[in-house]
Amino acid sequence: MKRLVFLILIFQFLFLINCKKDQKVIVENQKRILLKNSFSQKPLMFSEIIDSITYVKLETSKKCIVGEIQKIINYKNRFYIHDRKTKSILWFTSKGEYLNKIRQIGKGPGEYLNISEFFILNDRIHIYDNRLRKIFLFSIEGEFINSIKTGRDLIRYLIPLDDGGYLCNNEFDDGKSSRTGIWKINSQGKFEKEYLKFDKHLEMLFFWSPMYKFESEIRFLSHLDNSIYSFKVNILEDDILKKIYSYDFEELLTIDDIKKGAIDDKELEIGNYSVKETKDWIISEWPDPNFKNPTKIVFHSKKNDDVIISEGI
Repeated sequence: MKRLVFLILIFQFLFLINCKKDQKVIVENQKRILLKNSFSQKPLMFSEIIDSITYVKLETSKKCIVGEIQKIINYKNRFYIHDRKTKSILWFTSKGEYLNKIRQIGKGPGEYLNISEFFILNDRIHIYDNRLRKIFLFSIEGEFINSIKTGRDLIRYLIPLDDGGYLCNNEFDDGKSSRTGIWKINSQGKFEKEYLKFDKHLEMLFFWSPMYKFESEIRFLSHLDNSIYSFKVNILEDDILKKIYSYDFEELLTIDDIKKGAIDDKELEIGNYSVKETKDWIISEWPDPNFKNPTKIVFHSKKNDDVIISEGI
């Protein structure tokens, strides 16, 4: 009887492994949003997208002067700030009182050369250094826990997942020395699964992360097809990948036009792409790859799919 139970358990274990290995990503039909190549004449009231504004004055002293804010995370009544200039993570109380910081620059244990990305999940600060190809984990009090090597692949952006892994993004490299597209690594930094694969002939740079967490999902804006995807980890079944919105521009040149040969220059700097999402709105910024026209900021209402386009930088 014990032998029979043991064999059944082994069979179930192998079955689950095979299910994970052969799983297919679910891609569902998306909602297409048509964008005219013109600025809206309708004025946009901030009251339509902002319900309140609160100012927090941060403590300023020699130990906590912030040079250039790259990112702010509000976590458990604290503000965690990535200071790009000093390569630091500083945190303050909800009243702006300084608490502590992480600034460990170097190549020794727990040291990094650059902060390419940072996130907080389950009381862990995740810092990714794309120069060292490492993820550094710290407690929310700043104590170093461990580091994870991510291998040879250059990860432009990544975001931690609930199962301990990371969703990785690299859309614009040539693919000769690094994987390109969207893929997942496990908690040890080992490649696990590829979800989207992009062309390898584009060489571009962009500043703002297209990946973010919304409710229980990871979402990201793909520059190559102007679409917003939703990703959700499913431990025992298929991970779920949905293309939920696709933005169709009538005339504005986009990255996809490079693939079609409409733009000759294949080494463009795309510096203003960004996306933010709230319960009611998706706000995204789209530059003209030739930099001949101002960027367009698209305010997309999720309630009724109304679109307001305003001039950006």
